[in-house]
Amino acid sequence: HYDLTDSVTMFTELGYYYAKTRSIQDSVFSIGSIQMTIPASNYWNPFGPVTFANGSANPNRLAGIDAPAAGLPIFLTSYRFVDMGPTVVDVSNRQFRAVLGLRGEALGFKWETAGVYSEATVRDEQDGISSTLLQQNLALSTPDAYNLFNGGSAANPMGPDTSPSSQAALDAIRIKSVRRGKSTLAEWDFRASRPDLFALPAGDVGMAFGAEIRRDTQLDDRDPRVDGTIKWTDTVTGVVQDSDLFGVSPTPDTRGARTVFAAYAELAIPVISPEMGIPLIRSLTLQAAGRYEHYSDFGSIAKPKVAMAWDLFEGWRIRGSWAQGFRAPNLEQTNA
Repeated sequence: HYDLTDSVTMFTELGYYYAKTRSIQDSVFSIGSIQMTIPASNYWNPFGPVTFANGSANPNRLAGIDAPAAGLPIFLTSYRFVDMGPTVVDVSNRQFRAVLGLRGEALGFKWETAGVYSEATVRDEQDGISSTLLQQNLALSTPDAYNLFNGGSAANPMGPDTSPSSQAALDAIRIKSVRRGKSTLAEWDFRASRPDLFALPAGDVGMAFGAEIRRDTQLDDRDPRVDGTIKWTDTVTGVVQDSDLFGVSPTPDTRGARTVFAAYAELAIPVISPEMGIPLIRSLTLQAAGRYEHYSDFGSIAKPKVAMAWDLFEGWRIRGSWAQGFRAPNLEQTNA
């Protein structure tokens, strides 16, 4: 802070915050709303062709089944990619804030005004599986295809995995998905208060009032494999899905902005003072306040508040209040 005059002080603040976190979550798993088809040509498909396109015999086709010689595709409805390992999520947060203001006294009022700008960004990166790459890999008729049918052996179903997918198969389908977010706040406000606006028989009436204007923005930038930029087409059924990130429903990017104006006023009104000598009422003070806000995206609202403080005698006070309130929907709610 810096004293410009005996009655006016300038103050400022700068702040920066950075955080990075890593969390370990469950493996990627399927969701019922997005179904994938395992091609008949998959090397591990037990209902696959008798012979593959290169003329080699299929060692994994079940014996004695009535599937056609060309094999049958299989619909994948429930699966967890345990052999891919847990999902690693890295989140980086950055926040910046700057304040510049003035405070002082004038006409019996203590006043303060300031402008503030803050900005927050987040980057969320996590392991994932591309549906396009997965189905391309599942179409392979070689052991490099991802094995959806592995696990315990037929001789020991509860035992260890005897046919794990190759590292090449795991690497072929693994991707990193990135989600970015940003929000900003630009605000200016003014507030003033005076404990002795005018006098009543019980004492001085105090007053406080203020106003502010602010601008909020919000951005949620989803990964291209989620927001519909990179789609996935099931090569067997021809169905087009807006999400290429396996196990994740499509979600579009969202952005929004609003401007808000607000004003408020409050009166502290003494009704009875100790000097009046009224039984069972050492003092009685009322508070009356109101706040008005106008939102550029959905309209205006005004709400009141009244309160009372009743001192029966020194050391005993009864307080009560009545108010109306509201909760404005945030930008994520109004734009998503």
